Amino acid sequence: MSGIIRILYVTASGERGGAEIVLKTLIEQLDRARFEPAVICLREGPLVASLRQQTGVDVAVVPAGRFRNAVRGLATVWYLRREIRARRSAVVHCNGTGAHLYAGIAARLSGVPSLYHLHDTVEWSWTRQGIVHLLAVLMPADATVAVSDFVARRFRESWGTSRTVSIIHNGVVTPE
Repeated sequence: MSGIIRILYVTASGERGGAEIVLKTLIEQLDRARFEPAVICLREGPLVASLRQQTGVDVAVVPAGRFRNAVRGLATVWYLRREIRARRSAVVHCNGTGAHLYAGIAARLSGVPSLYHLHDTVEWSWTRQGIVHLLAVLMPADATVAVSDFVARRFRESWGTSRTVSIIHNGVVTPE
């Protein structure tokens, strides 16, 4: 399978929300002659079975727990690092903020490029979610992609960053 690019998708949720539907659609539409996708979900849920049954992609679950649990967080990062290397992944696609916290670190430690895929506005606040967003922004990524101009603009404005954020609108699959 030379010439095939191995992509490891990491998503924080095992549920089927908007970001996860986008991920599933993206995987279904990949040219399998060029790309070999695999998925790691950081929580169990209906998305796991759906991906396995409907896409035929290798899907693993790594229960990450809360990021504030440092021991569990480090174990998750270490597991992801091991998987990135074992799968010989060429790129790690972090599907959302929660995934980026773990997989961004693991990719960096593995020397593999990571892509931070923004699906919602990532803003600072004095809440747990605000702190999670801050940590994700501080985590470097080789590329950052947003689903809309609004999400990209809010990301840059909220954090005062000059980080390049490419906009790739969610695709729609139409019946033939």
